Amino acid sequence: MNKNITIRKAILKAIRDWQDQWNVSTPCNIFVDVDDTLILWKDSVSGHEIPWKANWDLCRFLRRLKHFSNVRIVVWSAGGKDHCDWAVSELGLKDVIDLTLDKPNICIDDISFATAFSKNFKPNILDKDQ
Repeated sequence: MNKNITIRKAILKAIRDWQDQWNVSTPCNIFVDVDDTLILWKDSVSGHEIPWKANWDLCRFLRRLKHFSNVRIVVWSAGGKDHCDWAVSELGLKDVIDLTLDKPNICIDDISFATAFSKNFKPNILDKDQ
């Protein structure tokens, strides 16, 4: 089976599991990073600078996820909220993304960060060009 299809199914299953566990009225929050996730940075190729390319497969997948009931998609980045807003605009995702914000540097919670983000998927899993 294609690795990308397997990962997509795992993400969709994680959403369904969340909704079954908490009920549909509790939003399933999906956090997506900008750099090297939505925007894939590249090095020089043959002396020509290619600064970045879009992870279009992930962008299409996020559009699909928005069709689930009560899914909230948040884009965050260590580069800050303005960087997120730029990326979302460049990728034509303003109608898909619910919130943009700075990536947290410190988290204070009663459960560990790893536990809170128990479903973590690498960005290149949905990139056809990888």
